[in-house]
Amino acid sequence: MFATAVAPSPRRHPHLRVALVIAAATVVGAGGSAWYVNRATWLSASSSPPPAVVTPPRVPVEAPSPSGASGAVDDVKEPVSAAAPAGESPTGSLVPETPPASGPEVPPEAFVSFDVPFEVRIYENGGFVGTNTSDPIRVPPGRHTFTLVNESLGFRTEYTVLARAGRPTRQVVGSHTAPLSVNAEPWAEVFVAGRRLGQTPIDGITLPVGTHQVTLRHPTLGEREVAMTVRLGGLNRLAVDMRR
Repeated sequence: MFATAVAPSPRRHPHLRVALVIAAATVVGAGGSAWYVNRATWLSASSSPPPAVVTPPRVPVEAPSPSGASGAVDDVKEPVSAAAPAGESPTGSLVPETPPASGPEVPPEAFVSFDVPFEVRIYENGGFVGTNTSDPIRVPPGRHTFTLVNESLGFRTEYTVLARAGRPTRQVVGSHTAPLSVNAEPWAEVFVAGRRLGQTPIDGITLPVGTHQVTLRHPTLGEREVAMTVRLGGLNRLAVDMRR
């Protein structure tokens, strides 16, 4: 028969019990120490402040223009420099002034007119420039020689005029006269412009060149009024029969 082995009682081996207790304490201590170190490391990592988050500055975006163009508006304004004095650049150096643009130079003008009791055509250097009844003649300043002509009156004369810029020049034409002879049947008194010239026959009265209203009066035959044109360079005769 085999004998059954019986484990020794702990009480009988006190040294073994103490050794087991020390070994267990060592294992537990080592494990606890490792757990403590790991837990401290986790607490240290978890308790450190989170990394700072850097937010980029907001850049406003300009709304698209009606034409479709768009662009960003920067918050940063460009430095504004003080305005440089007139004639000086921002760096302080002198800048030559640019003369203002001028238009084409307008030549000076003068105006000439003639005071004549009848109409005349006016010529200069053979060219027609106007009449005495139209607007003043525009000419360059200086001396000008004009020829005044009225063919129906036989009138032709020349005048030299000094025209000044910016000031109208009016030339009065001197009186030109011519002789007139008047006769009436049987006879009559003669009036021109209300002035009595005498009784017919009248020969060689002098009147200004032009057209005149001649009145002839007879005590029984009444009155006649006739337009008479007095011309230069010819015979001016008027004959009226008061009986008709």
